[in-house]
Amino acid sequence: MRRPDAVVFDLDGTLVDSHPEISATLQRAVLDCGLPPIEPLSRALIGPPLDALLPALLPGADHATLARVRAAFVRRYDASDYALTAPYPGARELLSSLASMGVRAFVATAKRDVPTRRIVAALGFGPFEAIACVDTLPGAPRTKSELLRDLVRDHGLDPRSTWMVGDTASDLRAAHDHGLTAVAAGYGYGAPETLSPERPHATITSLAGLLELVTSSTEDVG
Repeated sequence: MRRPDAVVFDLDGTLVDSHPEISATLQRAVLDCGLPPIEPLSRALIGPPLDALLPALLPGADHATLARVRAAFVRRYDASDYALTAPYPGARELLSSLASMGVRAFVATAKRDVPTRRIVAALGFGPFEAIACVDTLPGAPRTKSELLRDLVRDHGLDPRSTWMVGDTASDLRAAHDHGLTAVAAGYGYGAPETLSPERPHATITSLAGLLELVTSSTEDVG
């Protein structure tokens, strides 16, 4: 593997464990709307955009009900102090080490822009050269592949020396779409059986493992 000049990170399940916060907020949003409590949110459901998640949690709910729950979730989540969202061990140290090595750091996430930036600030993450979210640009929500495409184009990234680190199959597919090195975050929300078919170049079990991988990688194109 070629040593990266840039690393693009997914957020949920890669840099932060947001499951407790999202699960609790969803439960409150459902109750706000006068609906019965929902089953505890599976970690495997974290990652897709909210509009894809809600129909799975509320089967049979009509469009108006889904819209009310979505609005209640957004209102609560965007106002949160994110006390239930925790960085994965070594996240801050990794980002600091990458910066000291001159490696550019980016975020590409299916999360919305407002909570993403508030979480990054609340947890003291950075520096990130850019944060690309599903709704950062006006128009239809962008896919992970489109987010990576735009980061590569807009920031002059060399795909040969850019790594994408994520915990879902869509993260790895997006990396392959644009010729990036695909690194699977095996500690995140994605089940191993969903990641291995996507042919990651490497799988890490911790963020410390990612730093080891960066420092041990070759500077040659190879």
